[in-house]
Amino acid sequence: MIDNATGSDGVKVGAVVQSLLNEVTGREVQVSVHPWNPQGNAIIRSKTLPMPMSNISETTALATVQDFMQIQWPAIQFSYDSSIFWVSTLCHYAPSFSAVISGIAGSGIGTLPPSDADS
Repeated sequence: MIDNATGSDGVKVGAVVQSLLNEVTGREVQVSVHPWNPQGNAIIRSKTLPMPMSNISETTALATVQDFMQIQWPAIQFSYDSSIFWVSTLCHYAPSFSAVISGIAGSGIGTLPPSDADS
């Protein structure tokens, strides 16, 4: 835990990270955060492969059997009920180029709804 406003390496406490530097390629990697991603987890996904002749145009694709299906249930009570279903699966064509890091220490900022991911 850093007590002062800047750490020994010059990083400000509470700063927002917008990109990371890939040490292997020397290129800047953009960071995007999904609002429903649980605190303490990082999903690393490669959108392209470093091999140009791999015959894989995209690393992930959504295979959908039925986009949306709505069922209107028979009226057997004092309400009209319906359900919506989505039948699909995520195809991961290059799983070795993706990763999940979990257990990242939280910053102490509360989340709504409360989460125990950083405890």
